[in-house]
Amino acid sequence: MGQSYKYFAFISYNTKDAKWARKIQRKLEHYRMPSTLCNQKGWAKNPPIQPVFFAETDIQPGPLDNELKQRLEQSRYLIIICSPNSAKSHWVGKEIQYFIDLQRESNIHLFIIDGIPYSGDINTECIHPSIKKSGIPEILGVNVNEKIYKWHFLNKERAYVQLITKLLGVEFDSIWNRHKRILIRNILSIILLLTSILLLFYLFAIPIKLNIKLVDENHHLPTSNNAEVIVNQSHYPIPLLDTCLVIDIPGYYKMKPYNITFQSKYYETQSLDYAYQWRSYHNITINLLRDNTFAIYAGVVINENRESLPKVCVTIANKYQVYTNKQGEYKIILPIEQQDVVQRINIFKEGYTPITKEEIPSDNAIFVLFENKHAYE
Repeated sequence: MGQSYKYFAFISYNTKDAKWARKIQRKLEHYRMPSTLCNQKGWAKNPPIQPVFFAETDIQPGPLDNELKQRLEQSRYLIIICSPNSAKSHWVGKEIQYFIDLQRESNIHLFIIDGIPYSGDINTECIHPSIKKSGIPEILGVNVNEKIYKWHFLNKERAYVQLITKLLGVEFDSIWNRHKRILIRNILSIILLLTSILLLFYLFAIPIKLNIKLVDENHHLPTSNNAEVIVNQSHYPIPLLDTCLVIDIPGYYKMKPYNITFQSKYYETQSLDYAYQWRSYHNITINLLRDNTFAIYAGVVINENRESLPKVCVTIANKYQVYTNKQGEYKIILPIEQQDVVQRINIFKEGYTPITKEEIPSDNAIFVLFENKHAYE
């Protein structure tokens, strides 16, 4: 039966390379293998590479030498973070030598992050002299700077998987192909996330341009100089009707309902509800409608005794004619093309003196007809 170890691996590194050591510990302890492979290998846990000893987080108070020796004895593998920094490190050398003294030199794995292995140049050499002096065969390490792919991050990921498969003694290609599929899926997820963020930016940051076209009816009536359009309670004055008004609305109103209200003297108030679309602009046409200010002529006709006169003929503009009812009331509504500021009104009833005059529109006029005495002589 093989020896039981507390740690799957021990990471030896120079303090200047602590970031890499920390990253490798995290990668190894969290790397999940395919479930089928775990079943085949009889691995009871997944991820199978744990725990990994990393001195910055795992060292306990006490004599450093004895503590490290104990950790090395309890570790199945030794992973050396290779760089020109570690190649010059006293502590890295002591850890390598002690692991070799334990006769586990075949369990040493090199992870090269910088430098040139076996170059012999003090400035570029990344393999510690302890390995060379030990007489063990030259170890081929995993190199993150090996240019297999165009993108550096992909080469780093490949190096991580190489180290993992070496530690577990499994085929590299199948694990790497699976890892690449996961990477592609994660990259696509990131792209989708960034696209969503950009879409949100579009929705909330880019304003909406409202192009509101006001179309007035064909008429020759007075217009107002105090017209305004109200968009979500914000007021926008309109100096001229029959024009186009451009309004910028905050982008967060996209896909939300909003209200546009037009109001002006001489015109009907129009309140219209819309829903913003995904576009950054919205063309809206409002056909203006005149109110009844110049349309209605209505009132009552009475005699000098203030009695209502029925069947009185009331004519507006020599064209529109009605007769008063029993209460002496009349009402004429002119079409827009016949409306004007003043109109000629004729009021006639046999036996009474007729009235002809220029009259402004009114819905409560009172006309008094005087009886024509000469009509009975």
